[in-house]
Amino acid sequence: MLPDDMIRLMFSKDWDLDQYNRRAAQVIQKLQTEGLVKYLFPSEARVALPSSSNIETADHVLVVCSGYPEHAGIWSYTLLEKSIKEPAWFEKTSMEPYFRDLADSPIALVVLNPHAEELKLLPDESLDIYLSQLRQLYEHLFFSRKKQVKLALLGFSIGAEVILRFLKTYPHYAPYTKALIFVDPVPPRVGRKQMPPELSELVDHARFYGLGDPQGKPGQLADFTSKLLGITPEIFPCEYHGEMPNLIWPRLRTQLPALFT
Repeated sequence: MLPDDMIRLMFSKDWDLDQYNRRAAQVIQKLQTEGLVKYLFPSEARVALPSSSNIETADHVLVVCSGYPEHAGIWSYTLLEKSIKEPAWFEKTSMEPYFRDLADSPIALVVLNPHAEELKLLPDESLDIYLSQLRQLYEHLFFSRKKQVKLALLGFSIGAEVILRFLKTYPHYAPYTKALIFVDPVPPRVGRKQMPPELSELVDHARFYGLGDPQGKPGQLADFTSKLLGITPEIFPCEYHGEMPNLIWPRLRTQLPALFT
């Protein structure tokens, strides 16, 4: 993961991590007040995970593994910073559409939160927290309650690398995973030759949404990652990497039910 000094180079001199963390938390707090979000407490996860209110009854669960250093509630602090001067950018980076649209559906949403403030996270600990939260979530959903569910994992940015690393490290969880969704992922360090058969099979059928230009040419991440994973991405042109999750959401929302069959 990136150290703090490198992270700061991605933002302006006015970068204020605490301010952005508070704003991300406000998204979840608002949805919780409306009854659309509750917190899930898988054992040993070290922090409660924001979940849609239907988490205990849903047959299917979409697990979001987002980027670094964002807290659950916001996809991109780059766009959150832009929204301070241009409020329209906030809608493009809030996770609210995901929670709101799935609230009354048979699909529940859980968002990993490895950068939650109470974890007092150090940059080099980030990957371990991601993996720990995923492992504890699987244990909770499949072995700590009577109702069995189907899981789909959505990885955005470095979150996609986390998912690949998790399933390579714990291949016995692959059979419990119904689908993989990669949203403009950074180039993975887990190549195809390193993957166990269970993971390779999942990757073969993964959905891959990559950033590109209006002419349909893949951007750098999409081009490099598609070559490493052997997946042809569906290209979405936009200005910023951080726009991708909400840009693809209307189409992904209609595709989700089929991913769980």
